[in-house]
Amino acid sequence: MTQNQLSNNQSPAAGLAYLPSSPIAKLRALAARLQTGATLDDSELIALLQQQLGSSRLKNKQVVRREYYTANGYDFDGYTEWKVLDLREEDRPLVRALEFFCKPAAHDLIVQELAKLRAVMARRSEVGDDMTLSLAVMADDLAEYPADVVRQACTALRQAQTFYPTISELRAACGERFDLRRRLLAALLAAEQAMLAPAALPPTPAQKTAIEKIQDEIAELEKAEKGFNPESADVFQQTLINAFAGRKTALLAKLAKIQSGSNSASQQEAQQADQQGGGNG
Repeated sequence: MTQNQLSNNQSPAAGLAYLPSSPIAKLRALAARLQTGATLDDSELIALLQQQLGSSRLKNKQVVRREYYTANGYDFDGYTEWKVLDLREEDRPLVRALEFFCKPAAHDLIVQELAKLRAVMARRSEVGDDMTLSLAVMADDLAEYPADVVRQACTALRQAQTFYPTISELRAACGERFDLRRRLLAALLAAEQAMLAPAALPPTPAQKTAIEKIQDEIAELEKAEKGFNPESADVFQQTLINAFAGRKTALLAKLAKIQSGSNSASQQEAQQADQQGGGNG
């Protein structure tokens, strides 16, 4: 199985010989259902990852953004942070599966879902050209989300409110449904990079500076996240929460890439050359 299989819309475990009851085979069946228009159940996805990796290798912890008291007592808001330990070669189809499940929807599909909303929800009057342009622009703003996430978000908004949603409302609804998947993929990619990395070497000064800069930005994001309330109806705040989560995931992936780059063959050769040059001096 290769990355090209995913880019060609093939099921992530296509061609692999797994028992029908195995987690990989069940993920393959999930992928096939998604291609027919079904939606992905996050609880089922987590259960399959736990079945394959076990509790000793799939770790999670609750990150608390804010603690507060309500009429019903103490409460808090936050998110679940995931980490995968000791990823093995036989586990790598999990990574490809999550990449498949996070694959952005086709532009035409997003336009189609938005058009369904416009057909049944109250909105301002507009001419045909305005509507076509509006749908295209809004579809561009939702381009990062998978097809089933867009469908779920549009269905939920259609059933919950009267007026056609703004792009901020659409992004908030999509981001809420995509957050877990995005975090799981980031954890699996980091574990795969660690698995493929050669023996650890200390980072170069430039890499150390870049790592510290990323770690500082992540710390600032986490500090800012504590001031947000995911339960808030404030659309702007929800958009910020989704944006911060996406930025943090991107930073973690970048951090893993830099750290794995410090172990590359070219890096080892450069450090060996430095050591030889220092010895000759």
